[in-house]
Amino acid sequence: MNDRLWHFLLGSYCVLCREPVKGAEGDRQLCQWCLATLPWRASPEQHAAMPGITRAFAPLSYEGAARQWVLEAKREGGLISAGTLGVLLAESLMESYPFPSERPDLLVPVPLSARRLRARGHNQALLIGRQIARRLQLRIGHRRVRRTRHTPILAGLDAPRRRAEMAAGFSVSALPAGSRVAIVDDVVTTGATASALAEALLAAGAFEVHLWAATAAEHSP
Repeated sequence: MNDRLWHFLLGSYCVLCREPVKGAEGDRQLCQWCLATLPWRASPEQHAAMPGITRAFAPLSYEGAARQWVLEAKREGGLISAGTLGVLLAESLMESYPFPSERPDLLVPVPLSARRLRARGHNQALLIGRQIARRLQLRIGHRRVRRTRHTPILAGLDAPRRRAEMAAGFSVSALPAGSRVAIVDDVVTTGATASALAEALLAAGAFEVHLWAATAAEHSP
């Protein structure tokens, strides 16, 4: 492992400007100046309806540095970018869900198909979810959910095509009655993936489902 990667893993440099950082800046690996330049959404709450989703939240627009991190997080060695997205999402959630009683009690990162997981080597949604779980002290239920079919890359497909591709795409083991679940993902576009997973979670016993995504595309619901 080269020195630069060690520095990033230790949180000693900002991932954008490469300036030394420490404390909270080191934890998120972003200096205050670069943090302020990110494409923050005016309102992180998603108000348009997505079937099965009670409350949806995405603090960053899918553009600029945030988009680059999402793309990097999907590639081999995407630990740093996924970690940064996870920290930023967790910090934003702590402001929007200030009371622990408001928060879902179980996190479910959107699973990858077995084929895609083998090719990628990691699930970026799980990496993001681990950052949230640690900071908000929540459980991760990634072993409760699996993808039952391999779907093509959904980028570029319209909402009806996405829904068709995602239909019956998840299997969920039984959940405790009254469970409140948060789906975790890197980006929400049409909401088709989240809605399909939400419907499977509700069928398995969830009381309500929230969506927590690090970024949202401009045309998302």
